[in-house]
Amino acid sequence: MDEYGTCPKCGGDIVGDGYTMVQHCENVDPPSDREPDSEVIYCDFKDAEGTDSLYPKTMSEIGLADPERFKSIVGGQQLLRRVAIVGKIAKNDQESVDVLLNQLKSLGVHPSGRKMRTDKGKSHVVTKTRSDKGTKRVHYNKDTAGYARRQFQAFIRTHASSDGHGDTLIRDVNMIFNPRTTHFAKTITVRAREQVDKRTGIAQQRDARQYTVAMKRPHHPEKLRWDWFMKEYNTVDNSKDAQHWANRICDFYFISYDDFFEGLWTYNEWAWAYVNTLLGHNNRIAGRQVLSYDKFLAGEYGLPSFDIDGNVIWPK
Repeated sequence: MDEYGTCPKCGGDIVGDGYTMVQHCENVDPPSDREPDSEVIYCDFKDAEGTDSLYPKTMSEIGLADPERFKSIVGGQQLLRRVAIVGKIAKNDQESVDVLLNQLKSLGVHPSGRKMRTDKGKSHVVTKTRSDKGTKRVHYNKDTAGYARRQFQAFIRTHASSDGHGDTLIRDVNMIFNPRTTHFAKTITVRAREQVDKRTGIAQQRDARQYTVAMKRPHHPEKLRWDWFMKEYNTVDNSKDAQHWANRICDFYFISYDDFFEGLWTYNEWAWAYVNTLLGHNNRIAGRQVLSYDKFLAGEYGLPSFDIDGNVIWPK
């Protein structure tokens, strides 16, 4: 079927040769009794405004001047296909296509139909400050027995054995962690590498090696337990619970009730007295000894040295 121009009504193709078939718009079925050389038959298409102008150039001419209505149409290319189907722009009218694509861009819609980012190419600056900046979390109090207990339990969990039963920490016969064990062994692995001698500038191949160093513990397990027990005693709200924790502390750490209720012992003082008197002695079964703060002051347990943080400086 030959094509002879376009329909001025809808922009569709004119088909027919005027000799064997009457020329007519492709959107019209010509009468069978019409002579082939009669006048061209156009369709009766009317646009939204009742006009039949050819090749509209603006959005308003196709009834889409309202941006909100335009944005409700899914996809810019879909719009162009619809316009082409109804004959609003001719297939070979690239100028009209470019006009509509520019209008899509001005409305913030990509030709694919996706909404374009409004901040594209701009720096991302946060102007809103945090609403809680400079405030403290009132429900997060470290000075509680519950926090001290969780600290101790977390330390034990980090040293759990591989089979899931117990831990790898060492306790003495009294089930107390040795206060002198303030460091732990850490194995350092150095990979094979090429090292350049600074004097000669000659590169040498260094083999892989391992060595062990002593690392100071940020927390001692017995110190964590001491803090937990003391906070339990100091934060109870009735005398029955207070007596329970007083008995537990005095029995576990072998200190007298009089010294405990007077608040004489600190952890580091107790640790020095325990190491120099009871370490290695099964004090829970027979021959139970009780540490005395008066004897500690008199130097009967030895004379300790402390660093600037109040920690005991253990002799080598």
